Parts: sequence; C-alpha cells; structure tokens
Amino acid sequence: MSESSWLERELQAGLAPVVAPAGLWYRIQAPKGTGSRLLWPVIAVLMLLASAELLWQLRAVTRPSSSELAAIAADSDQCDLWSTDPARIRQWVKTHSGIEIALPPHSTSARLVGARVLKVKGTTVASLAFESSGRRGNMLVWRGEEHARHAAPTRDAQLISWTQGENVFAVSAANEMTARGACMLCHPEGTHGI
Repeated sequence: MSESSWLERELQAGLAPVVAPAGLWYRIQAPKGTGSRLLWPVIAVLMLLASAELLWQLRAVTRPSSSELAAIAADSDQCDLWSTDPARIRQWVKTHSGIEIALPPHSTSARLVGARVLKVKGTTVASLAFESSGRRGNMLVWRGEEHARHAAPTRDAQLISWTQGENVFAVSAANEMTARGACMLCHPEGTHGI
C-alpha cells in the first residue's frame, strides 16, 4: 500500500462538505468601513489636547493671587531674619529661596530691616521689610516665568509690580510713599526717574 493512497482515503473520509455560517458571505462581500480606523486616533488626540489645556489652566491656579500677595506685603512686622545689612539679607534670601536680589550697600531714603521667605501656592516668595519716610513696608520678590529684562510697573487695586531679569517685584499699593521707598531699596536716589 502506498502512502499517497492511504492519505487520500483518510482525507476523503475526514473531509466532507459543510454549510457556511449565515453571515459569512455578507461579511466577505461588504466593504470595510474606514471610519472606525480613524476614530481612535482622533479621540486620543482630543484627549491629549484637553489634558494639556487643563494643565495650562491649573498652572494659573497655583500662582499666588494679588490679594494673597497684598496680605503678605501689608504685614511688615513678620521677619525670620532681622538685619539692616543689605549684603547679609541678600545672602540669606539667596540661601533660603534661591532668589538673587541686587541690593545696593545703602540708601538714604529707605532702610532694610529684615526678611522672610514663604511658600504661597508652591511659589517661593521673599519678603523684604523696610522703612521709608517713617513708615514700614514690604517688598515681595519671586521668580517669574517671563524673562523680560525690565518691564514697566503695573498697578492693580492692591499691588504695584514690575519685572526685572527673572524676578517679579511687588509692593502694596495702599501707600504711595511706601511704594516709592521700595524703589529706593535698589535704585539710588536720582536714578530711573525716582
């Protein structure tokens, strides 16, 4: 008996015609839809864009508000370091916050009295207490996201703020003389139109 005849008999006995499932020809002959292929990538891109927009909006929520900063600026009696030495205050602020502030050695119109460093909504804020014209005030400094060389002051109901280098500076807008005194901490009299 040859091997091929044995195999043929087994195949004839084991293989018999069968009836195809009812929907088989419909699925074979129906055109394939391309819409479902594009649907999932479009959904993925839309979810990515929505997530990015949400993160962008949450970023603004984590910045200190003007009223929170104004409350800190109004409290000039709170200091972690009491000193009238600008070099010591500058070094202390840099060590405790990483914020670099250029302070001249002295000013005749304004005098530093101390400093403290706070975290406000995840932002490190240095508060420099000073005296000017017999009044106390606070100048706040924090790192900004905009890296402008120098931005003109902006004023809202509670704060006067400006950007210089990578830092944002702010003082309470409640008292014009105190705000002017804050300018004198960094700018000697007669410069910058002060």
